[in-house]
Amino acid sequence: MATAAVNSQPLKAGKDGILDAIWPYPNISSWRLGSWFWGQGDTKSLAGFRDLVNNVLLAKDFKLEDIQNVAWDKINDLLAQISPNAPEGEGWVETSVDIEVPTGIKKKAGEQPQNNHQAAKSFSVPGLWHHSIPALISSVFSGDTAAESFHFNPFKQFWKTSQGWLEHVRDELFNSDAWLRAHEEVEALPREEGDTLPRCIAALMFWSDATHLAQFGQAKLWPIYLFFGNQSKWI
Repeated sequence: MATAAVNSQPLKAGKDGILDAIWPYPNISSWRLGSWFWGQGDTKSLAGFRDLVNNVLLAKDFKLEDIQNVAWDKINDLLAQISPNAPEGEGWVETSVDIEVPTGIKKKAGEQPQNNHQAAKSFSVPGLWHHSIPALISSVFSGDTAAESFHFNPFKQFWKTSQGWLEHVRDELFNSDAWLRAHEEVEALPREEGDTLPRCIAALMFWSDATHLAQFGQAKLWPIYLFFGNQSKWI
């Protein structure tokens, strides 16, 4: 089982969120203790004892109350279920994709279709790792520190020229005409009884490019990246 190295310095939340990095542990204190436990192996030593004291118990962000009532058995079960081939982080699902490859067999003009005639053959390709997009939106909007800088309400901005003319400036998704129209459509949707929650748009931008897996050879991947247009491109 792979474990992360533990040090006594406080961990800082990155763009993807610290909870995603330490999943399935619920907080830093439980992660420090769990990482120490799994990193010790089958034998105990004085060096391991000093590591427990200095890098876990005396760490600046370790809190004794955070490890109370932690579901350790459930966490260990989740760790045991993680595939060694899975990408880092929470929420990855492995599935297979069926693709059709042309056989090169062409039916001649006037030829009657036959049962054994196949223009394409289907192949099942395993090992595709993907995220649930709705779950990803919910996770980022509710728990990621990057969401603190998200724009949920669109607006218009103008620049006044030296001649006194007003120029409509569009430099972000959330101040574009398309977003403003979509926001009005969302606000006009009928509400369920008792629904008073605010509404907003989750702008998803997808991008993909080939990534070589080695310095030599032709092996490569085509990862699909997801960006949120709610965040300014200048951040």
